[in-house]
Amino acid sequence: MRIADTRILACPRTGAPLHWDGTNLELHLVDGELRAADGGAVWPVVDGLPRLFDEARLKGTDRLMRHIHDRLPRAHRPLLRVALPLLQGGGTERVLREALLEHLRLGRLAGDGTTPTRLLEVGIGAGDNVPVLRAALPGGLRAELWGTDLSETLLRRCAGRWGHNPLAEQARLVLADPHYLPFADGVFDRVFHVGGLGRFDDPSRVLAEMFRVVRPGGRVVIVGKRVDPREPQAPMFEAAYRLLTLHEPEVPLDTLTLPDGAVDVIDEQVSRFFFLLGLGRPAVE
Repeated sequence: MRIADTRILACPRTGAPLHWDGTNLELHLVDGELRAADGGAVWPVVDGLPRLFDEARLKGTDRLMRHIHDRLPRAHRPLLRVALPLLQGGGTERVLREALLEHLRLGRLAGDGTTPTRLLEVGIGAGDNVPVLRAALPGGLRAELWGTDLSETLLRRCAGRWGHNPLAEQARLVLADPHYLPFADGVFDRVFHVGGLGRFDDPSRVLAEMFRVVRPGGRVVIVGKRVDPREPQAPMFEAAYRLLTLHEPEVPLDTLTLPDGAVDVIDEQVSRFFFLLGLGRPAVE
């Protein structure tokens, strides 16, 4: 992350701007602190990775998922690539990514020549979606990919996929709680999450935070787990779904509070066990 990137960061406690105080390598953050402009909180940056979350706020499912991903960082890849198609009788990881790209509507991104187009993945994990997004962006577009996660192990793996040179970064990474995203309002053109709202302690709050940081005219897309309500499931598929969501309960959409002002809301079942939720933020007239 560059020093210039900190201009869109905000204190996750108060929303105040953050200022960099530390060592850097060719204007990239290395070690130091991000200090809130209101004189309040100070957030550490270690080896280029900002830690912008309160440990004391983590509870329930959030704490559990962080524990799982920090200690079993490689476990979810075989599940997605091999076990998932078998468990749901078809519907591969590729199907989910195609649905995500379709509803992100990246082809409509044009940029204004001054402000970079920014995409944020909440729960970026090891960065499996980064190369897919890079390939799907319109040619010549000045774009930045950002990612948050609560697992430092996964974020370090994400950074390491493109080598350890901080100048060769493919995504700007932040350790952050999705309930309190450490960004100013309306700074991203697209915000998305793949995995499921059930992994979060308060899914409606996470959705509200994603909506808060997307720009007017931007879009929020979530791919999550839901057994297909349109057809009865054989006992074997019911059992497989319960196994897949053992630590991550399904979140019915009718229990979610949609953000005020959301438009162009889409609810689409994309495979036997996964759905897509898309919503837009109205453009400024």
